[in-house]
Amino acid sequence: MPGANDVIANYINVLTATQERIQSGVADIWHKDHAFLFFLRMMGGVKMYEGGRAIHVNRNTTKDPTVASRGEWDQVPLQDVEHLDRAEYLAKFITGAVTLNEFQMSENRGKEKVLSIIEERVRNFRLSMEDELNFDLMNSDGSNPLKVSGLKHAIPDDPTTGTFGGINRATDTDWRPQQVSGGAFSSQGIDDMYTLNTRVNTSSRIRRSSLILMTDVLYNAYAKTELGRVRYAGPLAEEAADAGIRVLDFLGIPVIWDDAAPDGNTYFMNFDNLFLKVNTDWNFKLARPIESDDVFAVSQKGAHMSQLCSDNPRYLGVITGQTA
Repeated sequence: MPGANDVIANYINVLTATQERIQSGVADIWHKDHAFLFFLRMMGGVKMYEGGRAIHVNRNTTKDPTVASRGEWDQVPLQDVEHLDRAEYLAKFITGAVTLNEFQMSENRGKEKVLSIIEERVRNFRLSMEDELNFDLMNSDGSNPLKVSGLKHAIPDDPTTGTFGGINRATDTDWRPQQVSGGAFSSQGIDDMYTLNTRVNTSSRIRRSSLILMTDVLYNAYAKTELGRVRYAGPLAEEAADAGIRVLDFLGIPVIWDDAAPDGNTYFMNFDNLFLKVNTDWNFKLARPIESDDVFAVSQKGAHMSQLCSDNPRYLGVITGQTA
């Protein structure tokens, strides 16, 4: 009969193999239930970086004053212009651990049973980390120093206040995102979206937002405004009616909802200027299992290290105070 040490050793081997099999997909398979996190990655809003806790993002803040229309013999002033600046963001951690003991293993004998327990624990751990990150990326306002910045910090309801990336929006007007005061979507929602769109996009053909995010309530309100403009046809068109809209866009920009999105707000985001910087060493990484010294248990720690950053918040915006 195998002893406790044999059971623990076997568990470590199985857990390691399971972790390696799942880990290969952890960095790429962002759970689709987390809509914002999923689209952020799929639309190029996740950028990897290698080292360091501080993340530096360059920004061009000042027009070169030597540039002007002149005559062919006019004097051109020669001066050194300090037009490059940078924002600094501090990466944050999400951590946790998977732990099982010999007795839990004994209750589920057989190779398939053990693998099932381990895989479900690791999967639950990964999805829990993603839940935490997805929620914080929308709702963190910068008041908790342990959490990553969220949309409420990067694109606040009042863009004239607060500091983001070490830059004070109260004194640096170029670092302010756009904001439109909203109301009932049924009466002014579309007009508000047009207004914000022209503020965050220099041209619909040159620069436009990557994604529009709202709550399910506002998403349904938007869908209802479009119901009278669409018709569905198909093989069973004479026998069945389809009264819904499966996918919503606005001026060609995808519109999504997430159940963790801040109430009453619609966000316009350009992922060229808003991105999640993820450390390559801690991209939902699971460490090797470790046996406990004083109990029959094995634990496996995991971590994610990232921060939401922007190099030009002027191309980001929010409609606030919306209702259906």
